[in-house]
Amino acid sequence: MPYIGSTPAATILAEGDIADGAITTAKINDDAITLAKLASGTDGNIITFDASGNPASVSTGSSGQLLTSAGAGAPPTFTTVAAGIDVQTFTSSGTWTKPSSGTHVEMYLWAAGGGGGRGGASSVSGSGGGGGACLYKIFAVGDLAATEAVTIGAGGAAGGSNGADGAAGGNSVFNTVAGDVTAYGGGAGKDDDNGAGGGGGLGGAGADGAGGTGDGGVGGVQLSGAPGGVGGAGNADGGDGGSTGGGGGGEGYGAASSSGGDAVMGGGGGGGADSGAYEATTFGGNSVYGGGGGAGGADSGTTLPGKSMFGGNGGAGGTTGGAAAGAVPAGGGGGSQGGQAAGAGAAGQAIIITF
Repeated sequence: MPYIGSTPAATILAEGDIADGAITTAKINDDAITLAKLASGTDGNIITFDASGNPASVSTGSSGQLLTSAGAGAPPTFTTVAAGIDVQTFTSSGTWTKPSSGTHVEMYLWAAGGGGGRGGASSVSGSGGGGGACLYKIFAVGDLAATEAVTIGAGGAAGGSNGADGAAGGNSVFNTVAGDVTAYGGGAGKDDDNGAGGGGGLGGAGADGAGGTGDGGVGGVQLSGAPGGVGGAGNADGGDGGSTGGGGGGEGYGAASSSGGDAVMGGGGGGGADSGAYEATTFGGNSVYGGGGGAGGADSGTTLPGKSMFGGNGGAGGTTGGAAAGAVPAGGGGGSQGGQAAGAGAAGQAIIITF
């Protein structure tokens, strides 16, 4: 029995012994309530507070969703993340399919390069093919159908036998409901010291090199309709193509140096051929976005193909060996001497990006 001055015996209180509201927050030690004391909930739910400051829960989301704030006064929610950037690349003709998300479509469309010509004799060379153009365009997603056809131009064939011309590169087309958009192919290189192919433009294809006179092909016209680079004539290099035109093809005969014209979006012009009597230096025209022009063949001179920053380089011309094909996309093929293989033009390509 307790007595004055003694410690009372411990007594376990029942629920009815504690008055409502008698246990306040201040009377509960920090970290005293464990997870085991919390009421059961739904797997995946998150505890939050509503606009009144009262506890609330956020319903469980689905796999891959992110928790997104709705701002002050509203609980967060789980939302589905929009798909990332969609990239569809075409190296042959096919169908573009509109992705489920995105607002804009960015398109790079390259036409094909022209094939190089092949000389008729060992000391006579063919000229290089012109590079294909590159068309850049942005569409609103809503301006395009659910699917759109994409046509990729085939590379121009190389001259297949002694004294044979190359073939022009094919155009590439994005067929949209709003109208077709086209990048134009490079012109063909000629045989027997004749003219080189002009580079493709955004307003028209590069012209084939001329036979007989040996003049280079005119570069494809610009998008505005302004002329592309002039073809080389009278021992002249091809003219530059401007911002959207193709470079002119180099002059094909009788020059100490015969170079294709340069371009920005159009293809570089092909380099003219060298006959044994002149030992010319032949350069394919360069481009920033379009394909580089193929170099002409040379008996003993120097052949340098046109370069491109974003398209394919042109093919080297043949000297003691065969010429090289243009690089994908849009490079023009190199010309060669008789008895050596000429280079084919490279096919076009399309890269279509939705974001």
